Amino acid sequence: MNWRRGTAGAWAMVMLIAACATTAAPAPLSAAAAGRELRRAGDALRTALKDTDVPLEKVDGELVMRVPAAALFDADRSSLRSGTAQFRPLADLARVLRRYKHVSAEVRVYTDVIGGTSANQALADARAQAITEALEAIGVTAAQLTAHGLGATQPVAPNDSPEGRRANRRVEIVLSAAGRP
Repeated sequence: MNWRRGTAGAWAMVMLIAACATTAAPAPLSAAAAGRELRRAGDALRTALKDTDVPLEKVDGELVMRVPAAALFDADRSSLRSGTAQFRPLADLARVLRRYKHVSAEVRVYTDVIGGTSANQALADARAQAITEALEAIGVTAAQLTAHGLGATQPVAPNDSPEGRRANRRVEIVLSAAGRP
């Protein structure tokens, strides 16, 4: 494109600069203002998730969204299922994070014990990264996201039954005020 050509080129340059400016990190907020932003984001996300089976719970001042891994991934696979980028709870989360720039999301992925510790850890790491990349692809800034594969380290149910293992294979997305320790 020739940037020297009239107003169309100048307008394109202005739009490019504006787009870059909107992706910069937002100015820091006070702790009280950050808490209010997290509450507003939580209210918006609860409203968006009300007709889904995905819970959003408040835990220790943070919001935790829990998604069964089977909703996002095929067994032993780290790539998101086809069409998962359109998975409504992820799309709702992305919409909220794009609006509330002072809210960060930590993606935590857990597995069951089947397959061995190192294989489960690698799978959890890759799945967490796949989710953050999908959120970035639909407009969430990388600065708002962190990915942690936790493997089989924190089971919520015994791993001695299919139901328990299914419960342990989960994704938790923890929302907090950005910059919170």
